[in-house]
Amino acid sequence: MNIQTQKGLGLPIILAIIAIVLVVGAVMFTRNQPVEEQAPTREEAEVMGKEEHEAMMTEEIIVPLMAQNDSGESGTAVITKIDGQTKVALSLTGAPATTPQPAHIHVGSCATLGGVDHALASVVNGSSETVLDIPITHILEHLPLAINVHKSVAQVGVYVACGDIVPE
Repeated sequence: MNIQTQKGLGLPIILAIIAIVLVVGAVMFTRNQPVEEQAPTREEAEVMGKEEHEAMMTEEIIVPLMAQNDSGESGTAVITKIDGQTKVALSLTGAPATTPQPAHIHVGSCATLGGVDHALASVVNGSSETVLDIPITHILEHLPLAINVHKSVAQVGVYVACGDIVPE
């Protein structure tokens, strides 16, 4: 073999090694990338069972409750999915210690409050917890809805805090 032939093979071998390194690197890079989960399409949701579809729905919705009518009362409502039911926990700061304050989920938004959709346990000493015998999907399917807290049973027409339910 002469020297010229050996030099001629060097460049193709180097190019082949570079190509192999690039291919192996690309394969390793794509294998280390996280796979993004995507929500099912409407067709896929119709095919899957109701339980599986509900399991993929929102587990928890946090609703900021804003003060109304200069009440000084604000806080949060946490709506949580639990075994086919829905728990609504209200927490308000600035609420009176002993006066029960009626609370409801109303049709519409805080700006255009409609009728009561679901009664909630009255807020006492700033907190309330209610378990509704409906799945959380029922709430999400009937938006717009708002959580509203009233000043007292005697002054149910005076609103002290309200928050629009918006899925996260």
